[in-house]
Amino acid sequence: MGAGHAPTGSTATSEEATKRTPPVAHHPMQGESYPMHLRSKTLLCATVLMLAGITIGPLTTAAAQATAPSDSVQRIRLDDSRVTEITNTPEGRQQTTSFKQRIDTNAGFSAGDVNSVKADTFKVFAVELPSITPAMAARGNNKMTLVAPADIPLSDMTLVVSSGDKSPVTAEPRVKGTSGSIWTDLQVNAKPPAVDSGERADIGSQIAADTYPYTYYHKCFARQYAPGWGDWVWFDHCWDFTIQKYDGNSNWNYYSMHQFGTCKSEVSTPILACGLGGQRNGGGTISGWYGWAPKKDETSNCRSLSISVPLYGGLSMGGSYEHCETNDMNKYTEPAKFSHYWRGPVSQSDRSVEYQVSWYVPQGGAGATFGLWSPLEIPDPPTS
Repeated sequence: MGAGHAPTGSTATSEEATKRTPPVAHHPMQGESYPMHLRSKTLLCATVLMLAGITIGPLTTAAAQATAPSDSVQRIRLDDSRVTEITNTPEGRQQTTSFKQRIDTNAGFSAGDVNSVKADTFKVFAVELPSITPAMAARGNNKMTLVAPADIPLSDMTLVVSSGDKSPVTAEPRVKGTSGSIWTDLQVNAKPPAVDSGERADIGSQIAADTYPYTYYHKCFARQYAPGWGDWVWFDHCWDFTIQKYDGNSNWNYYSMHQFGTCKSEVSTPILACGLGGQRNGGGTISGWYGWAPKKDETSNCRSLSISVPLYGGLSMGGSYEHCETNDMNKYTEPAKFSHYWRGPVSQSDRSVEYQVSWYVPQGGAGATFGLWSPLEIPDPPTS
Protein backbone atom coordinates (compact mmCIF):
# COMPACT_ATOMS: atom_id res chain seq x y z
CA MET A 1 0.00 0.00 0.00
CA GLY A 2 1.46 3.33 -0.99
CA ALA A 3 1.24 6.55 0.93
CA GLY A 4 -1.58 8.80 -0.14
CA HIS A 5 -4.02 5.91 -0.70
CA ALA A 6 -6.48 4.46 1.76
CA PRO A 7 -5.10 1.23 3.27
CA THR A 8 -6.11 -1.89 1.39
CA GLY A 9 -7.61 -3.48 4.48
CA SER A 10 -10.25 -0.77 4.71
CA THR A 11 -13.06 -2.35 2.69
CA ALA A 12 -16.14 -2.71 4.89
CA THR A 13 -18.57 -5.58 4.64
CA SER A 14 -21.99 -4.85 3.22
CA GLU A 15 -23.90 -6.74 5.89
CA GLU A 16 -24.73 -5.25 9.27
CA ALA A 17 -22.91 -8.07 11.00
CA THR A 18 -20.61 -10.53 9.24
CA LYS A 19 -19.93 -13.76 11.10
CA ARG A 20 -16.32 -14.82 11.61
CA THR A 21 -14.00 -17.02 13.73
CA PRO A 22 -12.90 -17.28 17.40
CA PRO A 23 -10.75 -14.87 19.43
CA VAL A 24 -7.06 -14.15 19.62
CA ALA A 25 -4.79 -13.64 22.47
CA HIS A 26 -1.77 -11.45 22.45
CA HIS A 27 -0.57 -9.02 24.96
CA PRO A 28 1.65 -6.10 23.94
CA MET A 29 4.52 -4.62 25.81
CA GLN A 30 4.25 -2.03 28.52
CA GLY A 31 6.97 0.39 27.52
CA GLU A 32 7.70 2.55 24.55
CA SER A 33 11.31 1.55 24.31
CA TYR A 34 10.56 -2.10 23.66
CA PRO A 35 8.94 -3.84 20.73
CA MET A 36 5.67 -5.50 21.47
CA HIS A 37 5.45 -8.90 23.03
CA LEU A 38 3.30 -11.43 21.28
CA ARG A 39 1.16 -13.20 23.80
CA SER A 40 -0.25 -16.71 23.45
CA LYS A 41 -3.32 -17.54 25.40
CA THR A 42 -6.16 -15.57 26.46
CA LEU A 43 -6.49 -15.08 30.05
CA LEU A 44 -7.85 -12.56 32.12
CA CYS A 45 -7.26 -9.81 34.22
CA ALA A 46 -9.26 -7.89 36.42
CA THR A 47 -12.72 -7.05 37.82
CA VAL A 48 -14.40 -9.00 40.54
CA LEU A 49 -18.17 -9.11 40.56
CA MET A 50 -19.64 -11.09 43.39
CA LEU A 51 -23.26 -11.96 43.78
CA ALA A 52 -24.08 -13.14 47.28
CA GLY A 53 -26.89 -14.98 48.97
CA ILE A 54 -28.62 -16.93 46.24
CA THR A 55 -30.04 -20.26 47.35
CA ILE A 56 -31.32 -23.03 45.14
CA GLY A 57 -34.84 -24.30 45.43
CA PRO A 58 -38.34 -23.88 44.01
CA LEU A 59 -40.41 -20.70 44.02
CA THR A 60 -42.95 -20.96 46.80
CA THR A 61 -45.31 -17.98 46.73
CA ALA A 62 -47.39 -16.07 44.23
CA ALA A 63 -46.54 -12.95 46.21
CA ALA A 64 -42.90 -13.40 45.31
CA GLN A 65 -43.81 -13.42 41.63
CA ALA A 66 -45.77 -10.21 42.08
CA THR A 67 -42.74 -8.40 43.53
CA ALA A 68 -40.62 -8.76 40.40
CA PRO A 69 -40.47 -5.44 38.48
CA SER A 70 -41.70 -5.24 34.92
CA ASP A 71 -38.43 -3.72 33.69
CA SER A 72 -36.23 -6.72 32.89
CA VAL A 73 -33.18 -4.66 31.85
CA GLN A 74 -31.74 -2.28 34.45
CA ARG A 75 -28.60 -0.15 34.42
CA ILE A 76 -26.62 0.82 37.51
CA ARG A 77 -23.93 3.43 37.00
CA LEU A 78 -21.20 3.08 39.59
CA ASP A 79 -21.91 6.53 41.04
CA ASP A 80 -25.45 5.30 41.83
CA SER A 81 -26.69 5.19 45.45
CA ARG A 82 -26.94 1.39 45.20
CA VAL A 83 -23.14 1.17 44.88
CA THR A 84 -20.87 1.39 47.94
CA GLU A 85 -17.09 1.56 47.84
CA ILE A 86 -15.52 -1.09 50.12
CA THR A 87 -11.88 -0.79 49.01
CA ASN A 88 -10.44 -0.34 52.51
CA THR A 89 -12.59 -2.96 54.24
CA PRO A 90 -11.30 -6.50 54.90
CA GLU A 91 -13.49 -7.79 52.08
CA GLY A 92 -12.25 -5.13 49.67
CA ARG A 93 -8.60 -5.80 50.45
CA GLN A 94 -9.14 -9.53 50.03
CA GLN A 95 -10.77 -9.01 46.61
CA THR A 96 -7.87 -6.89 45.34
CA THR A 97 -5.26 -9.32 46.69
CA SER A 98 -7.01 -12.32 45.12
CA PHE A 99 -7.21 -10.59 41.77
CA LYS A 100 -3.52 -9.75 41.67
CA GLN A 101 -2.63 -13.28 42.74
CA ARG A 102 -4.70 -14.72 39.88
CA ILE A 103 -2.78 -12.61 37.40
CA ASP A 104 0.57 -13.55 38.94
CA THR A 105 -0.11 -17.28 38.62
CA ASN A 106 -1.56 -17.14 35.12
CA ALA A 107 0.91 -18.56 32.63
CA GLY A 108 -0.76 -16.67 29.78
CA PHE A 109 0.53 -13.31 31.01
CA SER A 110 3.91 -11.85 30.27
CA ALA A 111 6.05 -10.33 33.02
CA GLY A 112 5.07 -6.91 31.67
CA ASP A 113 1.38 -7.73 32.06
CA VAL A 114 1.81 -8.92 35.62
CA ASN A 115 3.87 -5.89 36.60
CA SER A 116 1.32 -3.55 35.03
CA VAL A 117 -1.54 -5.03 37.04
CA LYS A 118 0.45 -5.17 40.26
CA ALA A 119 1.43 -1.52 39.87
CA ASP A 120 -2.12 -0.40 39.16
CA THR A 121 -4.45 0.87 41.88
CA PHE A 122 -7.93 -0.60 42.18
CA LYS A 123 -11.20 0.22 43.87
CA VAL A 124 -13.69 -2.36 45.12
CA PHE A 125 -17.45 -1.81 45.11
CA ALA A 126 -20.45 -3.61 46.56
CA VAL A 127 -23.51 -3.38 44.30
CA GLU A 128 -27.14 -4.03 45.25
CA LEU A 129 -28.68 -5.73 42.26
CA PRO A 130 -32.27 -5.00 41.24
CA SER A 131 -34.72 -7.89 41.56
CA ILE A 132 -35.57 -8.23 37.89
CA THR A 133 -37.02 -11.76 38.09
CA PRO A 134 -39.47 -13.42 40.48
CA ALA A 135 -36.70 -15.68 41.77
CA MET A 136 -34.48 -12.70 42.58
CA ALA A 137 -37.37 -10.91 44.25
CA ALA A 138 -38.19 -13.94 46.41
CA ARG A 139 -34.57 -14.56 47.22
CA GLY A 140 -33.62 -11.02 48.27
CA ASN A 141 -30.14 -9.86 49.29
CA ASN A 142 -28.86 -10.00 45.71
CA LYS A 143 -25.44 -8.43 45.93
CA MET A 144 -22.26 -8.37 43.94
CA THR A 145 -18.74 -7.03 44.33
CA LEU A 146 -16.77 -5.37 41.57
CA VAL A 147 -13.07 -4.50 41.30
CA ALA A 148 -12.09 -1.79 38.81
CA PRO A 149 -9.07 0.43 38.06
CA ALA A 150 -9.11 3.45 40.38
CA ASP A 151 -8.43 5.98 37.61
CA ILE A 152 -11.59 5.24 35.59
CA PRO A 153 -14.38 7.67 36.59
CA LEU A 154 -17.39 6.01 38.21
CA SER A 155 -19.65 7.72 35.67
CA ASP A 156 -17.83 5.80 32.89
CA MET A 157 -18.74 2.37 34.30
CA THR A 158 -22.23 0.85 34.25
CA LEU A 159 -23.44 -2.53 35.44
CA VAL A 160 -26.33 -3.84 33.35
CA VAL A 161 -28.57 -6.59 34.76
CA SER A 162 -31.13 -8.28 32.52
CA SER A 163 -33.21 -11.40 32.33
CA GLY A 164 -31.79 -13.97 29.94
CA ASP A 165 -34.22 -13.39 27.07
CA LYS A 166 -33.37 -9.65 26.98
CA SER A 167 -30.09 -8.38 25.56
CA PRO A 168 -27.94 -6.51 28.11
CA VAL A 169 -26.04 -4.83 25.24
CA THR A 170 -27.80 -1.90 23.57
CA ALA A 171 -25.36 -2.07 20.64
CA GLU A 172 -26.24 -5.76 20.03
CA PRO A 173 -29.98 -6.27 20.63
CA ARG A 174 -29.88 -9.69 18.96
CA VAL A 175 -27.56 -11.08 21.67
CA LYS A 176 -29.99 -12.90 23.92
CA GLY A 177 -30.03 -15.97 26.11
CA THR A 178 -33.01 -17.91 27.36
CA SER A 179 -35.76 -17.37 29.88
CA GLY A 180 -34.75 -18.61 33.31
CA SER A 181 -31.30 -17.01 33.20
CA ILE A 182 -29.66 -13.70 34.17
CA TRP A 183 -27.13 -11.54 32.32
CA THR A 184 -24.75 -9.18 34.04
CA ASP A 185 -22.68 -6.88 31.86
CA LEU A 186 -19.98 -4.42 32.90
CA GLN A 187 -19.96 -1.63 30.31
CA VAL A 188 -17.04 0.82 30.31
CA ASN A 189 -16.28 4.00 28.39
CA ALA A 190 -12.62 3.48 27.48
CA LYS A 191 -10.80 6.79 26.97
CA PRO A 192 -7.20 6.11 25.95
CA PRO A 193 -4.77 9.03 26.38
CA ALA A 194 -3.32 10.84 23.38
CA VAL A 195 -0.26 9.12 21.91
CA ASP A 196 2.29 10.16 19.29
CA SER A 197 3.07 7.76 16.44
CA GLY A 198 6.52 9.34 16.01
CA GLU A 199 5.89 10.11 12.32
CA ARG A 200 6.87 13.31 10.56
CA ALA A 201 5.13 14.52 7.42
CA ASP A 202 8.47 15.22 5.73
CA ILE A 203 10.09 11.77 5.93
CA GLY A 204 8.40 10.23 2.94
CA SER A 205 6.55 6.96 2.76
CA GLN A 206 9.01 4.27 3.75
CA ILE A 207 8.82 1.79 6.59
CA ALA A 208 11.15 2.82 9.37
CA ALA A 209 13.59 0.12 10.46
CA ASP A 210 12.55 0.50 14.08
CA THR A 211 8.76 0.35 13.60
CA TYR A 212 6.94 -1.59 16.33
CA PRO A 213 3.52 -1.86 18.05
CA TYR A 214 3.43 0.18 21.26
CA THR A 215 0.72 -0.58 23.83
CA TYR A 216 -0.20 2.69 25.47
CA TYR A 217 -3.40 1.84 27.37
CA HIS A 218 -3.92 -1.38 29.33
CA LYS A 219 -6.68 -2.02 31.89
CA CYS A 220 -8.08 -5.11 33.62
CA PHE A 221 -11.27 -5.94 35.49
CA ALA A 222 -12.61 -8.97 37.38
CA ARG A 223 -16.10 -9.75 38.51
CA GLN A 224 -17.36 -12.69 40.40
CA TYR A 225 -20.59 -14.27 41.59
CA ALA A 226 -21.04 -16.13 44.87
CA PRO A 227 -24.73 -16.91 44.55
CA GLY A 228 -25.20 -19.09 47.59
CA TRP A 229 -23.46 -22.09 46.06
CA GLY A 230 -20.55 -21.72 48.46
CA ASP A 231 -18.12 -20.92 45.73
CA TRP A 232 -17.72 -18.70 42.68
CA VAL A 233 -18.64 -18.13 39.10
CA TRP A 234 -16.48 -15.35 37.70
CA PHE A 235 -15.45 -13.41 34.60
CA ASP A 236 -12.11 -11.59 34.29
CA HIS A 237 -11.21 -9.45 31.31
CA CYS A 238 -8.70 -6.89 30.03
CA TRP A 239 -8.05 -4.58 27.13
CA ASP A 240 -5.01 -3.17 25.31
CA PHE A 241 -4.85 -0.22 22.93
CA THR A 242 -1.83 -0.16 20.61
CA ILE A 243 -0.39 2.24 18.04
CA GLN A 244 2.22 1.39 15.43
CA LYS A 245 5.24 3.60 16.13
CA TYR A 246 7.43 4.95 13.32
CA ASP A 247 5.48 3.18 10.56
CA GLY A 248 7.05 5.39 7.88
CA ASN A 249 3.71 6.32 6.31
CA SER A 250 3.26 10.10 6.22
CA ASN A 251 -0.49 9.87 5.51
CA TRP A 252 -1.89 7.32 7.94
CA ASN A 253 -1.51 6.11 11.52
CA TYR A 254 -2.39 2.53 12.53
CA TYR A 255 -4.11 1.48 15.75
CA SER A 256 -5.34 -1.77 17.22
CA MET A 257 -7.43 -2.85 20.20
CA HIS A 258 -7.30 -6.25 21.89
CA GLN A 259 -9.92 -7.48 24.39
CA PHE A 260 -9.51 -10.82 26.14
CA GLY A 261 -11.10 -12.62 29.05
CA THR A 262 -11.96 -15.84 30.81
CA CYS A 263 -15.20 -16.88 32.46
CA LYS A 264 -15.23 -19.79 34.89
CA SER A 265 -17.52 -21.86 37.04
CA GLU A 266 -15.85 -23.45 40.05
CA VAL A 267 -19.07 -25.20 41.09
CA SER A 268 -21.79 -27.37 39.58
CA THR A 269 -23.78 -24.32 38.51
CA PRO A 270 -23.08 -23.77 34.80
CA ILE A 271 -22.07 -20.68 32.95
CA LEU A 272 -24.25 -20.39 29.86
CA ALA A 273 -22.39 -17.73 27.86
CA CYS A 274 -19.83 -14.95 28.14
CA GLY A 275 -18.54 -12.44 25.65
CA LEU A 276 -16.65 -9.24 24.88
CA GLY A 277 -17.30 -6.47 22.40
CA GLY A 278 -16.71 -2.84 21.58
CA GLN A 279 -17.35 0.05 19.25
CA ARG A 280 -16.20 3.64 18.84
CA ASN A 281 -18.44 5.82 21.00
CA GLY A 282 -17.79 9.28 19.66
CA GLY A 283 -14.27 10.34 20.59
CA GLY A 284 -11.30 10.48 18.21
CA THR A 285 -11.34 9.26 14.64
CA ILE A 286 -11.49 5.97 12.74
CA SER A 287 -11.18 6.12 8.94
CA GLY A 288 -11.66 2.45 8.12
CA TRP A 289 -11.12 -1.20 8.92
CA TYR A 290 -7.62 -2.64 8.61
CA GLY A 291 -8.03 -6.09 10.17
CA TRP A 292 -9.98 -8.26 12.59
CA ALA A 293 -9.70 -11.65 14.24
CA PRO A 294 -11.19 -14.18 14.64
CA LYS A 295 -12.52 -14.42 11.11
CA LYS A 296 -15.38 -16.91 11.52
CA ASP A 297 -17.56 -18.83 13.95
CA GLU A 298 -16.25 -22.11 15.30
CA THR A 299 -17.95 -25.13 16.86
CA SER A 300 -15.66 -27.95 17.97
CA ASN A 301 -14.00 -29.71 20.85
CA CYS A 302 -11.37 -27.81 22.82
CA ARG A 303 -8.30 -26.90 20.78
CA SER A 304 -5.86 -24.04 20.37
CA LEU A 305 -6.65 -21.48 17.67
CA SER A 306 -4.36 -18.75 16.35
CA ILE A 307 -5.44 -15.24 15.38
CA SER A 308 -3.68 -12.06 14.28
CA VAL A 309 -4.42 -8.63 12.81
CA PRO A 310 -2.24 -6.66 10.37
CA LEU A 311 -0.59 -3.31 10.88
CA TYR A 312 1.30 -1.38 8.19
CA GLY A 313 4.12 -2.76 6.07
CA GLY A 314 3.73 -6.42 6.97
CA LEU A 315 3.78 -5.93 10.74
CA SER A 316 1.12 -7.88 12.62
CA MET A 317 -0.02 -8.70 16.13
CA GLY A 318 -1.45 -12.01 17.22
CA GLY A 319 -1.40 -15.04 19.42
CA SER A 320 -3.62 -18.00 20.25
CA TYR A 321 -6.37 -19.01 22.64
CA GLU A 322 -8.16 -22.17 23.71
CA HIS A 323 -11.40 -22.63 21.77
CA CYS A 324 -14.17 -24.90 23.10
CA GLU A 325 -17.81 -25.60 22.15
CA THR A 326 -19.36 -22.71 20.19
CA ASN A 327 -17.63 -19.41 19.50
CA ASP A 328 -19.71 -16.72 17.83
CA MET A 329 -18.06 -13.64 16.28
CA ASN A 330 -19.77 -10.55 14.94
CA LYS A 331 -17.96 -8.15 12.60
CA TYR A 332 -19.89 -5.01 11.67
CA THR A 333 -19.75 -2.58 8.76
CA GLU A 334 -18.87 0.19 11.24
CA PRO A 335 -15.04 0.20 11.48
CA ALA A 336 -13.67 -1.46 14.64
CA LYS A 337 -17.11 -2.59 15.88
CA PHE A 338 -16.70 -6.24 16.80
CA SER A 339 -17.73 -8.82 19.39
CA HIS A 340 -16.94 -12.38 20.31
CA TYR A 341 -19.03 -14.78 22.45
CA TRP A 342 -18.53 -18.23 23.84
CA ARG A 343 -21.70 -20.28 24.32
CA GLY A 344 -21.96 -23.38 26.51
CA PRO A 345 -23.06 -24.48 28.98
CA VAL A 346 -20.17 -25.72 31.09
CA SER A 347 -19.63 -26.11 34.83
CA GLN A 348 -16.49 -26.54 36.94
CA SER A 349 -14.36 -25.32 34.04
CA ASP A 350 -13.23 -22.11 32.32
CA ARG A 351 -13.69 -20.73 28.81
CA SER A 352 -11.88 -18.02 26.83
CA VAL A 353 -13.17 -15.13 24.75
CA GLU A 354 -10.86 -12.87 22.79
CA TYR A 355 -10.65 -10.68 19.73
CA GLN A 356 -8.46 -8.07 18.03
CA VAL A 357 -9.27 -5.29 15.60
CA SER A 358 -7.05 -2.81 13.73
CA TRP A 359 -7.93 0.43 11.94
CA TYR A 360 -6.30 3.46 10.36
CA VAL A 361 -6.70 7.22 10.84
CA PRO A 362 -5.22 10.26 9.05
CA GLN A 363 -1.67 11.12 10.06
CA GLY A 364 -1.81 12.77 13.50
CA GLY A 365 -5.47 11.83 14.03
CA ALA A 366 -6.58 11.30 17.60
CA GLY A 367 -7.02 7.77 18.90
CA ALA A 368 -10.66 6.73 19.26
CA THR A 369 -12.58 6.29 22.50
CA PHE A 370 -14.60 3.09 22.82
CA GLY A 371 -17.65 1.71 24.55
CA LEU A 372 -16.75 -1.82 25.68
CA TRP A 373 -19.06 -4.54 27.00
CA SER A 374 -18.57 -7.91 28.75
CA PRO A 375 -21.82 -9.88 29.30
CA LEU A 376 -22.00 -13.09 31.34
CA GLU A 377 -25.04 -15.37 31.48
CA ILE A 378 -25.85 -17.80 34.30
CA PRO A 379 -29.04 -19.60 35.38
CA ASP A 380 -31.40 -17.77 37.70
CA PRO A 381 -31.84 -20.44 40.41
CA PRO A 382 -35.29 -20.74 41.97
CA THR A 383 -35.70 -20.06 45.68
CA SER A 384 -36.43 -22.64 48.36
